[in-house]
Amino acid sequence: MASTDDAQLNQVDWIVVLSGGFAVGSKPGEIVLTTESALRTAHGVFLARKYPEAGVIFTGAGGGARLMQELALARGVDPQRCRIEPTALNTRMHPPGVLALDGVEADDFLLVVSSDWHLPRAKAEFVRYFNHLAFSGSTRTTRPGPLWEKWFPSESAFSASSLYIREWVGRLYYFLAR
Repeated sequence: MASTDDAQLNQVDWIVVLSGGFAVGSKPGEIVLTTESALRTAHGVFLARKYPEAGVIFTGAGGGARLMQELALARGVDPQRCRIEPTALNTRMHPPGVLALDGVEADDFLLVVSSDWHLPRAKAEFVRYFNHLAFSGSTRTTRPGPLWEKWFPSESAFSASSLYIREWVGRLYYFLAR
């Protein structure tokens, strides 16, 4: 396994962008990507430009993968490179869903994109199905402001703390469920 921060990859067959969810509004068609999904997609687009020969797979159920693809297309990714895996409801379901797609093999080289904080769980699942992997995380940004503000609680800090706690609970659950 490699990290895109460690080395320039020679051959990438597929860039796999994992969904981080979406939100549904009160009216039909009001579906938007969560911040995590949008950041992951933006990072996937960056990598698609860096590796122009690689196919791009967006994975996630409920329409999230399709929304991610729409964003990538709007940012200039060639539609001929894009595939959708629409069945994955959680991290555990992403790898078998991707492997089930026509043209994807266990020996293909995958560059998996997720949030930095989610990569350990994604890695633990993808290594069970694929032989050649690299991982690249999209970074969550913090609100700029004076240094003294960082000493006071904020809504975004509480939200991030909750996110990391839920991620550790998810990792523990996956570990115990094996």
